[in-house]
Formats: sequence, structure tokens, C-alpha cells
Amino acid sequence: MTRNGKIARLPHSVRTELNERLRDGQGGQELLDWLNGVREAKALVKLKFAGVPFNPNNLSEWREGGYLDWLKQQDALELARQMRERALELQRETARGLGEFHENLSAVLTLELACSTQALLDEAKDPLDRWKRLRGVVRLANALRRGEQKETQTRIKREQWEAKTAQMEKNRLINEPISNFSRLYMNIERTKLERQRQELETRKAAHKEKMQGRQISNPPPESGGSDGWENA
Repeated sequence: MTRNGKIARLPHSVRTELNERLRDGQGGQELLDWLNGVREAKALVKLKFAGVPFNPNNLSEWREGGYLDWLKQQDALELARQMRERALELQRETARGLGEFHENLSAVLTLELACSTQALLDEAKDPLDRWKRLRGVVRLANALRRGEQKETQTRIKREQWEAKTAQMEKNRLINEPISNFSRLYMNIERTKLERQRQELETRKAAHKEKMQGRQISNPPPESGGSDGWENA
């Protein structure tokens, strides 16, 4: 919500210091004395408000408006810091750190949405206004629910992928020794077959050489046809 009061027109740094002083419990007159002595505040009232200084009414309006907005912002920032610290702790302590962080954050946001809804409905007196505000809250709730469903689906897919990867690794560890043994056995059998082939070739060559030697030592007898005619 944009504020347009007198204090709301001050620079951000001055408003922040004023809010911090209010939070620390400084009294009204002490705050006014300080505020009216700030250089930026003097320049503002001189330029925009005819030199009229800040008064208790201005401070009261800010205390009930802009200051409350600032407190809510500080609460939101503190919540964000706490959730960030929690997320870091989850990442260190669990393998599913971010998933659990999102679940915790979703629970916090749901609670905050419920509180905000009650506050909005309490402020709205007109039924039509209440209906418009409630419809806006429903849209936010649906968006939050879709985010939860998406996170759940992502976590399930991640768990399925991790389980599948673990099973594949398990199968690899089981099958790798079998594959190695099969390769070793095939290499042994291939070596035996090669040795047998070489031995067979050696025997064949020796047998061939032996047969050739016999033919040289025992030549076939010469033909005796002419002697037959003479004997006749």
C-alpha cells in the first residue's frame, strides 16, 4: 500500500530510522524533536508544507499506518532469513534438504495465508467486498497448492530416478564378473583351438614330408616290355 502522508514523503533512510526509533520505544516528543532537526525533514517541510514542522498528529498517523507496514516487512524478512538458515541446515544434514525445506516453507505460507485471510475478512464489512477478497485469497491458495503438487511430482521423479540408477549399478556389479569370466573363458577356448590348429598343420606337414621321402627312396620299377618280346 502506498502512503501519501507527510512522513511518508520523507526519504527512505529517514523513515527507516524513525521506524527503528519507534520500535525501540522512544517517546513522541523525543521523536518529534529529532525528526524536526533532520536536514532532509527541514527541507521537505520548507518545500512542501510552508515550513510547518512535524506534529504529534503526523506521528500518530504514521505509527498507525506506515510504521505497521514496516513491521510486517521486517517480520517477512526475518521469516525469509530463518527459512534460508533452515534450508542450509537441511542441505547439510539430509540428502533431501531442499525438498524438506519446500515442505516446511509451504506449511509456513499456508499458515500465514490463513491469518491474512482472517484479517482481510475482518476488515471488509460489505458482503461484495468480502467476496472479492475471498476470491483473491482462493486464487493464492490454488497457486500455492499447484506449487506443492509440482514439488511433490519433482521429488517423486527424483526418487524414482535415484532408485533406477541404484538398481542399474547393482546389476552392473552383478553382471560385470560374469562378463569378465565369459571373456576369459572365450579367450582360453580360442587359444586352445588355435594351438590344436597349429598342431594339426604341423602333423600334416610332417606326414607330407615323410611321404615324399619314401617316394625318393623306393622309385617305381621300370617297364619290361622289350624283354618279353625277346623271350618269346
